[in-house]
Amino acid sequence: MTEESETTWKAAASRRNFMKLAGAGGFTAAVMASAAGMLWSTEAAAQMANEERDREKAAEHVMTLATAYVMTADRSYPIMQLDLKENIQNATRGKVYVKLAPAGQLGAANELVQKVQSGTIQAAQHSIANFAPFAPVVDLINLPYLCGSNQRFINLTYSDVWKDRVHPQVEARGFKTLFYAVIDPRVVAIRKGGPDAVLTPGDLKGVKFRVPGSEMLQTYYRLVGANPTPIAWGETPSAIQQGVADALDPAVGALYVFGFKDMLSHITFTQAVPDAQVYSCNLEWYNALPEDVRAADPRGLGAGRSGAPDHRSEGGTGWDHDPDGRRQGNRAGADGRVAGGRSGRGEFRARGLDLPRRRRFPARCRPTDPCHRPRRFC
Repeated sequence: MTEESETTWKAAASRRNFMKLAGAGGFTAAVMASAAGMLWSTEAAAQMANEERDREKAAEHVMTLATAYVMTADRSYPIMQLDLKENIQNATRGKVYVKLAPAGQLGAANELVQKVQSGTIQAAQHSIANFAPFAPVVDLINLPYLCGSNQRFINLTYSDVWKDRVHPQVEARGFKTLFYAVIDPRVVAIRKGGPDAVLTPGDLKGVKFRVPGSEMLQTYYRLVGANPTPIAWGETPSAIQQGVADALDPAVGALYVFGFKDMLSHITFTQAVPDAQVYSCNLEWYNALPEDVRAADPRGLGAGRSGAPDHRSEGGTGWDHDPDGRRQGNRAGADGRVAGGRSGRGEFRARGLDLPRRRRFPARCRPTDPCHRPRRFC
């Protein structure tokens, strides 16, 4: 079989198996098999479907998690929906099963936020700009040049001030934030046949600018002279092609994933506002979960490592992070760290690795400087 015919055969087999699994009620299994590149194999797809069915049957709670992104979008726009599913299931020790609904299957943007708030679905991923009409306090993110860079965004949203001041107001609107994600700042993208490239704020004067539901973003573009035009995300491609809007502002990765690359003539990087994303959960559903389930890290951080001892224990394997007895009481905690030692070295030692000793530099020496000193001085 030639390479081309093999590719054609695998594509046809993948379509058949996807329809077969989805028709039998195993849509999440079909999505996962597709993401793993195993959908063409009937045996592998069937095995994955059985595993997912067993996980769902063993779980005490089911969380429907909806996004607007296809599973393969992670290659250029890592929204991490499959990773979040696996991490939540591991962090809760299988008590919560996550049923994925990707690619806009249950809607996109404001639709998903509304469904989470009403309890139609348990959780969803959406931009903070589309979250703002439902929880206005988060629109602070879209204040120009407050946290346009990725690091400043992370510093803000994971700070104690944000958690103490913003999260209570979000929860008052019926939401529980699971975690925030950001890929890149928003850009100014001009359609083909539209205005010239935007090099100064004055170049935006009179430009019909597609904006999401954020009042902050609408005010920002109005102040620089543009004509902000709210358009639903699902209608944006046709609006750009037909000239209803001349410009839009998602991150470059989102423009690529949603097929705008052939519709645009210029892209300007301003780093004014982050194209910030958030996974939100229905607060009432979340509060109804048992305390031990809610105590699990909602972001799933460290879930893979913390779940490993449980799986090994099920098979009768012991779990000791200090086999040679060099430290006393070095037992792994729930987050995979080793008690009684420094967390940095402990984490790596728990995985069978060790960190090299940090090189000590003299007070006036920098690692980037050429070094001519004897080794004993460093």
